[in-house]
Amino acid sequence: MINIVITGKRQSGKSTLAKRIIDKYNFSVAGYLTLPILSENNICGYKIVHIPENGMEEIIIDIKDGKIKPFPSVFLDIGKTFVEDALLSDCDFIILDEIGRIEKDVTPFTDIIKKALDSDKNVIAVLKKEDIPFINDIKKRSDIYIWDIDLIDREKAFFEISNIIESKNI
Repeated sequence: MINIVITGKRQSGKSTLAKRIIDKYNFSVAGYLTLPILSENNICGYKIVHIPENGMEEIIIDIKDGKIKPFPSVFLDIGKTFVEDALLSDCDFIILDEIGRIEKDVTPFTDIIKKALDSDKNVIAVLKKEDIPFINDIKKRSDIYIWDIDLIDREKAFFEISNIIESKNI
């Protein structure tokens, strides 16, 4: 079991790095992705999408006229279900992309994230770089490998993560 955690500022390439690792080794994955919702090439919100894709997705942030409206209740059922499905799957890695501020107070969701990190499954988690107790607790865990791609070049992080995966024979 390995817990890989990637953090960094917004739009720094965290999710791209996670995807490169998964693609390099052709890992099967289960869990969720947070993806932008585009309208005329502008981000008008974000949605959480089930992996593997099965059509299940839900809007978690709506952006209208510069106002951001989060929907934390989505993590009570949909988000939690996505991680539960991943824990029951036969995937190579659970993908948790992204863990951030919206869900920080949704205890059933934060509990299932902890359960995934405590499980015997391999995990790749993408963390928003914010000073939030839940995120800080993940960063303090002794059973994670963490890369802050604001402090390390993404190529170097990719090389280091690849070396760890290969050394663990995953």
